[in-house]
Formats: sequence, C-alpha cells, structure tokens
Amino acid sequence: MHPVLVVARREFVQRVFRWGFLLLTFGLPALWLGMTFAAVAVQDAARPEPLDIVVVDATGQLRDALVRQLRNDDDEPYRVVDAPDGDTSPEALDQAVLDHRIDGWVLLDDGSLATGALTLRALAFPGLERAGDLEHAIYWAAIRQRLGGDDPAIDALLDGGSVAFVDLDEPERGDQASAVEQGNMLVAAGGALVLYLTILFYPVQLLMSVVEEKLNGLVELLLCSVRPWQLLLGKVLGVGSAGLLQLAIWTLPELAVMVLLRGHAATLPPEQRAVAEGVLDALPGVDAFAVLGACFLFGFFFYATLFAAVGALCSSEKDAELAQSALSMSTSIMALPLLAVFRDPDSVVATALSFVPPFTPFLLFSRYVLGAPVWQIGTALALLVASTFGMALLAGRVYRIGVLAQGTRPTPRELWRWVRTG
Repeated sequence: MHPVLVVARREFVQRVFRWGFLLLTFGLPALWLGMTFAAVAVQDAARPEPLDIVVVDATGQLRDALVRQLRNDDDEPYRVVDAPDGDTSPEALDQAVLDHRIDGWVLLDDGSLATGALTLRALAFPGLERAGDLEHAIYWAAIRQRLGGDDPAIDALLDGGSVAFVDLDEPERGDQASAVEQGNMLVAAGGALVLYLTILFYPVQLLMSVVEEKLNGLVELLLCSVRPWQLLLGKVLGVGSAGLLQLAIWTLPELAVMVLLRGHAATLPPEQRAVAEGVLDALPGVDAFAVLGACFLFGFFFYATLFAAVGALCSSEKDAELAQSALSMSTSIMALPLLAVFRDPDSVVATALSFVPPFTPFLLFSRYVLGAPVWQIGTALALLVASTFGMALLAGRVYRIGVLAQGTRPTPRELWRWVRTG
C-alpha cells in the first residue's frame, strides 16, 4: 500500500473509532433535538393558567372587540367572565378581587378608545408577558373599533398583509415562488452551518496532531519510513475523510427524511404546506451536493494545510494553544459575510468576497442555492482550487523543515528561506 494511504488510514481510524467522534457525530444532533424538545416542553409546562377578569366598558363600544382579541391569543392569558352577582360597580368588583372570586377587572373608558389605555385592578401585577398581551389586545381593539368595528375587510387588513412573489424566469410557478425562496434560504443556512462546523473543527484537530507528534518525537520515527510530503498529505486525507464521513452522516439522513415527507405535505394546513413544498422543492440536487462537497473538500484542504504548517512551527503546548486560538478566531471571521449573503446574495460584498479563497468555502454554497450566476460559482471554485494547491505547496515546504526544527520559533526571514529552498 502506498505510504500516503497508510498514513491516511491511520489518521482516519484514530479519529473515527473514538468516543469523541461518536459523541460529536451522533450526540450533537441528539443534544440539539433534545434541547429543542425540552424548550418546547418547558414552555408548555410553564404556561400559566388564564386569569379570570371582568371587563367593564364605560364606552359601550370596546368590550366585544377586546374579548375577541383576547380569545385570538394562542396562549389565552385571560378569561373574560361575568361580574359576580351581576354587580359591576367598582366597590363590588374590588371586593370580589379581595375575596379571590375573580383575579381582576378591567375598566375601559374614553381614554381606552382614544389612546389604547386601560386600567387593570388586581391583587398582583400579572407579569410582563400577560401585561403585554393585554396592552396588545386593547391596542388592536381600539384601532379596529375606530376603523369601523366588525367589518370583515377591516379584520382582513389588521390580520396583516402578504407579499406574493412571481419569478419572471419561471412564471409557471406562480405565487409558489415565494415559498420556494424561503426553502432555499433554509437549505442555504443549513449547508453554511454544516460547512462552518466541519471546516473549523477538523483543521484544529490536525494542528494538535502535528504538534503532539513533534513534541513526543514520533514524527522522527515516521519520517524514517515516509517522506514529509507523504506524511502531511496522508494526515490531511485521513482527517478529511473523517470529516467527510461526518458530513455525510449529518446530511444524508435529513435529506432522506425530507424526501419521505414529500408525500405528506398535502396533509398540512395551507400556509405550512406552502412552506413545506418550498423546502422540498429546494432540496439539494446532484449539482448542489457537488458544490457542497467541493466547498468542504477544497476548503478543508486549504485550511488543513495551513493549520498543519502552523502546527509544525510550534515548539511547545503553549505555542500550540495560542496558534489554535488565533487561527480559529481568524477562520470564524471568514464566515461573518454570510450575513451579507443572506441579505442579498448578489450584493457587491457577497459577490466580491466569494471570489476570495479564504471566504469561498463558507459563502459559495449559500450563494449557489440562492441563485447566484453559474459562471461566478465556477470562477470562485477555480480560484479556490488553485489557491488550495498553492497553499499545499507552501505549507508542505514549511512543514518539511519545521516539523523537525526544535528550539526557538523561526523568524520571518527563516520562513521565507524554507519556502524558497523547499
């Protein structure tokens, strides 16, 4: 077997058959799902019982609108009840609150109709969320009443507007285009997150592996059997294969589940069905998977060779920790322009930075899914490939000498001599 493949197999086995890999690969998604379900369960369990309140309307116009607005709230924070014994005088209602027969009562006056202000009399403040619900309810009730009351057209207007997007390139999709665009955005965000996690995590592991082998003298034994470039290439291939396996484990099951859900989209409510169909229509095809794989492959090689070269320059664990922190922070900064991509994938910032190789692996997949021109994707990939080979050449020359160097850190002049004579 070729020495490169021997080293790659060793690195792959060392990473995959570890509890850390299994915990990260399977435990992280399980933890994320568990936290999501736990948050929902806690929210449902912590949902307070509705407060029984009496509404006294001095205007004779707002009570029905306020009651309807409160009933439209999904959490139903208040339950409007009749006054005990039918007595709506302030004294009787205050006494009913003190006797715990009701939780409070609300007074609507001319100020409520004019400015959306009301008075809630209770034994205790209902809490920020409930107070906000009541404020929201009287606000919209007063607006609805001042616009004309129970007119269905007013209700439709106050329920909120909508935007129907029609893509002139594909007008046959009609208003489904907006749902498809939402699906594209979700796929782009998910792919960007996966690329960020994998590209950031595995080069760090490679850096620490290089430093560990250098400090314990194992690299000297390995170089008795393989050449430096074979050792570096084998380590990159092995670690990259582990990352590619993890990427497949994270993405393929999600794709399979979403494909299986395609037949059940018709059973969802109309609004949810439109979004679900948009997500399903935006599922990555072979071309998108190719772009995703290329971004990971060449992005990983670009950063892995850089991290390996830096690891070869470290002479102590302290140096390794400082280098890891600096490189990780720098790599994280490269993903920040994703905000510009999600806002406008064709903006000058998003387009220009996607051609800069350090940014390309994080930005290109999202821009492709969101409809960037194919020629831009191809050009950016070509630049990334060329830069990856250039980085591998420079890193290999630094690694060849640096991994055996001991003592003080090399100066910039010495690094340049290593690169020039390597």
